[in-house]
Parts: sequence; C-alpha cells; structure tokens
Amino acid sequence: MDITYPGEENRGQTALSRLVLLLFLAACRPVMCLNEEQKDLGNTNDGPANVSISGPDLMSSGGSYTYICDAHCRPSCLYMWKTDDDPWFRGQGNVISVTPRNENTKNLSCKATNTVSGLFVTMTRSIGLITGPSKVQIKGPDVVEIGQEYQFVCTTGCHPPCRYVSSVGSNAVRGNVIDMTVDQPLKSITIKCEAQNTASGLTVTVFKTVRVAGVHRSRATFLEVTQVGLLVAFINSGFFTL
Repeated sequence: MDITYPGEENRGQTALSRLVLLLFLAACRPVMCLNEEQKDLGNTNDGPANVSISGPDLMSSGGSYTYICDAHCRPSCLYMWKTDDDPWFRGQGNVISVTPRNENTKNLSCKATNTVSGLFVTMTRSIGLITGPSKVQIKGPDVVEIGQEYQFVCTTGCHPPCRYVSSVGSNAVRGNVIDMTVDQPLKSITIKCEAQNTASGLTVTVFKTVRVAGVHRSRATFLEVTQVGLLVAFINSGFFTL
C-alpha cells in the first residue's frame, strides 16, 4: 500500500518550481533578467528628462559663478560637466563653479546619465561674458574744410553692446555716429565720446581734436566756439541716460 502524507505532494511541486526558476535565472541574459526585474518593481527606472542648467546669464572675467544642472531621474542620475573644448569631468552632485576666460561667450554643457539604464541627455547653454569698454576711439578725418560734411564714428570692444553719448562743444546726442558741417572759421573742434557697458556700468570717455583747414591761426585764436555757428547733424543709435 502506498501511503501519501498530507503536504508531501505540494512540497515536491515547490521543489520542482524552484529548480526550474534557478535554471531560468542561470540561462537568461542580463538584459532580459533586468527587464523582468524592472517589471516586478513597477517600472521605477525613468529619465533623464527635463534637463536644465540654472545660473547667471552673464559673467565677468576673473569672477566665480555657480551653475546647477537639474534633471528628472529615477532612481537617480550622475552629472558631468564640460566647458567649451575642455574634457568632460564629474564631481559630487550637480553643481559647478566656473571662472571665465577673456572671451565673448562660454559654452557650458551638462550631461545627465541614469544610474540604472545608462541613458543620458546633454544640455548646452551659452553664457555671455562682460567685457569692455576697451580700445575706445573716434574714427574720422583729422582735418575738415568749411562747408563740407564729415562723419565721425565712436567704436569700442564691448559685450554686451555699449551705449554711447557723443558731443561737439556743448551739443550732445545719444549714439555713436555724428555727421558734422562747419560753416564758420574756427581753429579746431573737439569731439567727445562716452561709451558705457550696459551690464557693468563701466564708462570710458575719449576725445578727438579736429583742425579746420584754411583758417589763419591768429584770427582763429580770437573766435569762441559759442560765437560760431556749427551745423551739426546727428544720427542716433539708441537712447539712454548715463
């Protein structure tokens, strides 16, 4: 007579199920097993998405500026940074401190990588550098003739672009371009240009002295600028108050 004890058949089936599971785990590929595990965990692996870099829009040479890379990641992301042509590098966390060089712009890149899937997303942001005013000068002729129209332009190296105030004698306009006609004998004329950086507020002022041709020096000496009519036409290039 065969005797079967209660639960003995169930124990046999359990042992067989365990053996089949062990054989499956030993034979399956890592990716297949990982996918099955992720399904069991409810698809907790997600991202990176919505990658962004937050921080100042402008930097000045020699300063230190902090930027933060944010991304939606599950379970988590690793962050790497890159500036211009420099190599990728990584520290702890998602924060970087940048000291700019003497350039007009700096490209700052962040790469967020999912710690489980290995998927990554790269975000690049161009940061402007505050420079100037530098090499400010007034371009135009050194000698003018009575009755002729001449143009003078104030130029400078400036980022972001500078604002200008140009003046001749007591007459001033906003802008960096002046068209001028002298209709009376005058020994010389002084042109002034003020260039102001719109971000830093730094202002540089330069002067240019223009001689009037055909004027006898002894006669011109006794003429005052306020007594001479200057026909000055101004071309404005922006309005502001220094």
